[in-house]
Amino acid sequence: LKSSYLARRAHKIFKRIRQVAEDPVGLNPTLKIINSKGKPWAIALPDGYVILSEAALKICYRNVEKQVGDARLAFVLGHELAHLTTKDFWHQQIFLSLSSGKKNNIDLENIRTAFNIDDSEKLEDWRDVVRKKELHADDKGFTYASLANYRTDFLFAKSGNREDFLATWVKQTRNIDGDLHFSASNRSAFLLNRFKQITSKIEYFMSGVRLAH
Repeated sequence: LKSSYLARRAHKIFKRIRQVAEDPVGLNPTLKIINSKGKPWAIALPDGYVILSEAALKICYRNVEKQVGDARLAFVLGHELAHLTTKDFWHQQIFLSLSSGKKNNIDLENIRTAFNIDDSEKLEDWRDVVRKKELHADDKGFTYASLANYRTDFLFAKSGNREDFLATWVKQTRNIDGDLHFSASNRSAFLLNRFKQITSKIEYFMSGVRLAH
């Protein structure tokens, strides 16, 4: 699929996700796709922009049907919108530090400011804080994509030409911020549990509708 076609598709998906996502106070979420060389990445910025690299866009649709790619992209965009909603803009500083390829080249003072950590406190656990916040963004992104009527069950598919999406994503982005997330298998297991919770509620809702009629 051509990049221009995927870009138009991405903007339509972003619009649908915005309709169901929580509205970040004081921000107007806007999607920007850039032609960035290297590994795929996506990030939310303090000015309300969600930046998606062309490589990230392509990996969502690589070797899969369009509706599978749509579900993958909806999850990625929902994840970044979740960061905007909670104003997790510390992610920008950490991402820029790690994207340089120097994993230990992180400004600890910026981390103290971002997490409001006192000088007397230790910083050993800051990565665990990040992992939990990233898992929260996974949860919100998955929920937004589901509410926008995308087939989020495709994120777990491993049959045919498909494989677990988070496993694919982590393989492609491993050297950027891999240790700031739980493992792909743990993240997928968490989301699969959320999927089961959502579908069970839908079944109750449909039963209630039938009884009401």
